[in-house]
Amino acid sequence: MIALNLQGIRYGFLLLKNDQNVQNYQAKIKNICYFSYKIFYGGYVMEIVRIYEIPDCKMVSSGIGMFGEEKFENFPKWFSSLPATIFPRDFLFEDKGALHWVILYDPSMDVPKEFEIIDFKGGLFAVCCDIDQKTDIEAMDKVRKDFLDKFDYEIDNSRPTMGHIIGSQLTQEVLKYEQMDYWTPIKQKK
Repeated sequence: MIALNLQGIRYGFLLLKNDQNVQNYQAKIKNICYFSYKIFYGGYVMEIVRIYEIPDCKMVSSGIGMFGEEKFENFPKWFSSLPATIFPRDFLFEDKGALHWVILYDPSMDVPKEFEIIDFKGGLFAVCCDIDQKTDIEAMDKVRKDFLDKFDYEIDNSRPTMGHIIGSQLTQEVLKYEQMDYWTPIKQKK
């Protein structure tokens, strides 16, 4: 196993334990967290794929649209004015060749008439995190697949894969970038 020093913290990576070629190490370091879904740190093993369950629920919908369209742009302006919460409640996903944005509905919300309240089909989601718009999707897909195979799960194509920018304006200022959670619907293999 190789130990890498990243900002003074020593990490050991499971993926590299049998690889003796130093040049291969250098090629793999860029995407190391994706190719190794387990990270060793201080004797502990950390997985980088998380599993969440979203129950069937009501969501407020932007409707199908694209950035630059007035109604679609009004949606994040509206929900950004709502009180902040500790857990993500808004999600963006592709729908019929465009985008669809939803936020968890709360009966206390004053929902503008231009937005509809819809039924949302919940279930289990495999969640991975990376830097928004810089994700190596192929590498992330491999790690997620390996993780799901381990637990005998697969992608559920009957529900949308969603994205959520985590953090706040303050966390983005600290990091100098936005983090994106990728929510992939999953189900047990038959």
